[in-house]
Parts: sequence; C-alpha cells; structure tokens
Amino acid sequence: MASDNSPSPLLELPDFPGGADGFLYIYKLCYGIRGPLTASKSLPFLCAADYLDLKDELISQTMSYLSEGALYENGETCAEILKHCDDRSVREYANRSLIAQRCIQTVDSHVSKYFLRRHLPEGVGDEAKKALLEAVAPLYFSQVCQPPDVKHLIRLHRAAVSLVASQECLKCLEHCIGAHLHEVSAEALCGSHHFDSNTVHRLVNHYLRKHEGGEEIVADDNQIVPESTVVVANLVDKYLLEKVANLSVAQFQELAASVRHARAVDDNLYFAITLYLQYHPNLAEPEREQICQSLNCENLTPEVRIQAANSRNLPLRTVVELFYLNNQELKDEVEEHKNRISYLESVNMMMNEVIENLRKEVEKLGSGNSKGSNKWTTMSKKLGFSKRPLQLGCRTSQDAVHNPNPRRKDNILPENTDSSSEE
Repeated sequence: MASDNSPSPLLELPDFPGGADGFLYIYKLCYGIRGPLTASKSLPFLCAADYLDLKDELISQTMSYLSEGALYENGETCAEILKHCDDRSVREYANRSLIAQRCIQTVDSHVSKYFLRRHLPEGVGDEAKKALLEAVAPLYFSQVCQPPDVKHLIRLHRAAVSLVASQECLKCLEHCIGAHLHEVSAEALCGSHHFDSNTVHRLVNHYLRKHEGGEEIVADDNQIVPESTVVVANLVDKYLLEKVANLSVAQFQELAASVRHARAVDDNLYFAITLYLQYHPNLAEPEREQICQSLNCENLTPEVRIQAANSRNLPLRTVVELFYLNNQELKDEVEEHKNRISYLESVNMMMNEVIENLRKEVEKLGSGNSKGSNKWTTMSKKLGFSKRPLQLGCRTSQDAVHNPNPRRKDNILPENTDSSSEE
C-alpha cells in the first residue's frame, strides 16, 4: 500500500482494531523493536495482536500486567485505559474479542468494586475519581460492559453529580438508568436530591424511547400498555406526591403528562394534585387548570371521584366535569336498576304462566283415572297447584265402609259407588 501511494506514503487504516497505536507497536515488534508498553497502549496492542493472530510472549505478559491489582493504584492510569475502551477502533472489536473483553471486564470490576464498597485507593483525589467516572460511563452506555444492577448506576450518578462530572458522563449514566427505570425503587428516586424533576423527566423519556419507541405516546383505549410502563407511571406519581413543594407548575405538568397513557387509575395523581394545590394556595385559576390537565377524571375510582367533586382546591372546570360524571354514573345506575326490575318482572310473569300451565296439565292428568289420581294429587299438593285434594271415587266390594273413627264422617264412602269402576 505504501508503494502504491508513492511519493506520499501516508496511509489510513480506519477499521484496524487497536488503531494507530496498536498498529505502530505491532509494526515495531515485528522488526524486533520492543519499546516500553505503557498501560494506556496495552489494550490497543492486545486488540491488534489478536486480530493479526500474533503469537508472542509479550501478549501473555501484557495480560498479566493488566490483571495486577497494583495497576489500579493510579486512578489516572486506570482512566486512560478506560478511555481507550471507548475508542471506536477498540470498542467495535472489543464486543467480539475475548481478550479485549477480558481486559475491559478486569478494569470495570476494579472500578465497580471501588464504588460499590465506597473504597477508593489511597492518594486518589477528586479529579482522579471524576476521571474514572467519565471513563466508566461511556462503557455502560455503549454496552461494552454491563453494570451489576441499577442501584450501582444510581451510586455512580450520585458520585458524578457530587464531583461535577462532565455532561457527557451524566448523559450516559442517565440513559442507562432510564432504560431500567422500572427497576428503580420509589425510595431511591424520591429520597435523593440529585434526581431533580428535569432529571426524572429525562429518565422517563429514555425509558419510553427504549421500551416504547418514542417520547410522545398517544393515548388509545385499545392500546396494551406494558406492565413495566405501568410501574414507571406509579413511580412518577409517587415522585410528584413527594416533591410537590419544590416543583413549578410547568415541571409538575410536564412530568405528569409524560406517562398519562400508562396509568391504570389516576387516584395517586389526584392526591398529588390536591397536595400541590394545598402547598401553593395562591395559584391563579389558569395555573390550577394547567396542573389538572393530565388528570383523567373518568379514570378515577368511584370513591375518589365523589371525594374530588367535593374538593375546594380543584379548579371550577374540573369540579364541573366531576359533577357531570358522577351525575351520569348515577343515571346509569338508576337505569340499570330499572332494567333489572323490568327483567325480574318479566321473568316472574313467565314463571307464573309456566306454573299455571303445569297446574292445568296436572289436573287434567289427575282427572283421567282413579289409580293415577292419588299420584297427581300428591304432586299437586307438593307443587302447591291446588289447595284441596281431588275427590275421586274407588271400587269396593261393600256398599259402605265402616269408619274406624266414628267422629269423622268423611271416611265413609258414598253408598251408590259404581262397583264396576276401574281401580
């Protein structure tokens, strides 16, 4: 390539793993020139060596060097290695190179251990700590390394705010936390001062871009909202309820509107609005209406809706809407009650007709013969179709039957009983 570009042998290898530093060191090594390998150049060298399938004892020595704990006593050196991990020539190859990935994980495990246990090496000042953070954050953002959990990311974000890290560092950490916002506890979000309303709003937007494909979501009755998004909506409402004293009208409204489509019920948002209006009693009516813009009155439970209609803090427009909904619900209940009564009356009428038809059929069948009369008479008594038993005759060999109880005359059969009648 150099001969083809004569007389200007300046070459560019933009996709070469390890970049110019890695290529230059490999070039010198192939010609027997072994210069000192610094920590900042070790990772580019390993990427280039692995790409070229280079077999040399220096590779194993470099791996051992990167694995030594003494390397991390110098925060600035550690930060330099991590910055190389974010370099395009290293990052793309690091995703598929076992050697490079092992180096990055080794560096990350040490840095993570320091922050998780809150023990940084002695002699490391704030500038070195900030350098470590600014080097680690892009690795998480580019997914070269995976954080242990979202709590770890929150710790790093708190440290970044405290150390006044770069905006790029904070942006990377916020993006990672937002992607896992549904795993963040309400205590972690509400109990820390470094999560102001603007930061939480950005976290929500990062979550929506990651899981729903955009920031602006149009509410749809047929839309199936993921359960994790409902969790985020509840988290936002708890944050609003906790931070009402410190939020402006615009901040409250923007944050409340960001998850309007995802609320299962709006009860918690109503409680947050009520508390906000109590903390800010001097708001003008337009500002009070703005606070209630994201409140879906139809999405309140009946008990809370009745309570809200009697609230003295809500703006007049919202109270009128609540009264209308409560009145409409009452009308619907009355109409439903009337329909239920009408249905029961029709069922009762049908049952009476059925009972009457059955009574006639029973009497008709019972009057046909004397043998079946006793059976149908018994059935009539059980069903309540007839209050008096049917008076049916029976055949006897005597003109009269002696009544065992002389006080009762109803046990004596008629004297002129037809002896030829069937049993």
